[in-house]
Amino acid sequence: MSQKGKEIVVGLFVGYRYRQDRRNADGSVSWRCLETNCAGRMKIFTDGQTQEITKHEHAPSDILVTITKTITITKKIFITITK
Repeated sequence: MSQKGKEIVVGLFVGYRYRQDRRNADGSVSWRCLETNCAGRMKIFTDGQTQEITKHEHAPSDILVTITKTITITKKIFITITK
C-alpha cells in the first residue's frame, strides 16, 4: 500500500521494476520506474505489446529482478497451499 492507501502494482520488464501508474482510455496501462528520480516509463497495450515511452536514467538491475521474481513465485506457492 502507498502512503495514500492505494494498492501498488509492481511489474518487471527487461531488468527494470515498475509500478502501475494509470489505466488509459484505450485500455492500455502506463507504468513508471520504481527508482527514485528516474523518468523511465512504459506502456502495455491490450494486445500485450509494449512501448518504451521514456528511457531510464540507470542501468537495469538483474539482482532486483531475480529477487522480485523469487518473491512473486513464493507468494503464488503460498496462495496455492492455503487454498
